[in-house]
Amino acid sequence: MTLFCTRSVLISIIVFTVMFTGCSCDLFYDGGRASGVCIMSYNVQLLFDSVDHGDEYSPFTLEEGYSHSLYHRRLESLARALTQNHHTDPDIIVLQEVENDTVVRDLLSSYLQKRGYSYYVVSDDPLSPIEVAVISRFEIVDAHIHGVHQQRPILETVINVEGETIRLFALHLRSQRDGFEESEPERLQSIRALRAIIERYDSAGIPLPCIIAGDFNESVTDYEKHGGSIQTALIPHAAAISESDELSSGSLVITGGIVNDGTWYTFYLDSDQMNTLSVPGSYYYQGVWESFDHILLSKEFFDGIGLQFEKGGIKDAPLLLDEKGLPLRYDPYGHEGFSDHLPVYVQLSIN
Repeated sequence: MTLFCTRSVLISIIVFTVMFTGCSCDLFYDGGRASGVCIMSYNVQLLFDSVDHGDEYSPFTLEEGYSHSLYHRRLESLARALTQNHHTDPDIIVLQEVENDTVVRDLLSSYLQKRGYSYYVVSDDPLSPIEVAVISRFEIVDAHIHGVHQQRPILETVINVEGETIRLFALHLRSQRDGFEESEPERLQSIRALRAIIERYDSAGIPLPCIIAGDFNESVTDYEKHGGSIQTALIPHAAAISESDELSSGSLVITGGIVNDGTWYTFYLDSDQMNTLSVPGSYYYQGVWESFDHILLSKEFFDGIGLQFEKGGIKDAPLLLDEKGLPLRYDPYGHEGFSDHLPVYVQLSIN
């Protein structure tokens, strides 16, 4: 496998293997051709396996009552959440907060074994007990883990979708637990690293349609919420037009409208997409809905050629919501619920 590194930003690369579950794709293909592609991203809220490795978060240890049966109950619940009780089958899934590749392998082999997921990749960060993963019905033809100094790594996959090659980056950025302004430089550091990776591919003459998916721990409104007083990892296009310093120093410029060079589409800024949803965000904290979970698309998904954006939003199925209409978070003591996040998705058509 060819390794890739942006020398000035990335400090380490961990080699891993693309794994095969042995499942067929018969449920997905119709006459040998897919009619569309659904990509989902989901923070599953600390999904640990049933083996104590010494770095699990409390109370997910055997000593504190976590068990093999509770672990598999969570896997079964996750499968229900991903398929919306068997009403939806995403074709590519990006997961955050899984402990390791064992979790993904058990999910696929025990609960999604008939749904055609033949490929998966899991990051491997020795400094973190939680990882990101990409699961796919389509062939993952290449993959890399890009280390970012003192931050979680960025997982890159290259996927062949019905003859069209796309590049998908999966990430999980630093939380706001220590305060927004205190933690924002770390999220910005990860985004600068990501931009450097993409720009290096572009300058080498090997650009691809690109998707960035995961838990950014940042909403599309955070730049404006803080009065534009600090640089944020995500900046709406309208603000970036008059703030060229932020654009040039590494933020991602996002839009819900026309996507050009240097901008990324998000359904959160597209009123046509958001007006169809029953919830305004994917995460609810201290009385505020946040748009932390993102699937950002490059301009190639809007040029009328190959894979094209069709729709996107938040999977707000009733089974994932409590009686107040909020995410039915997993209770590690009552052992019920799903996650404190909701899944987000985009649907692509194949021209």
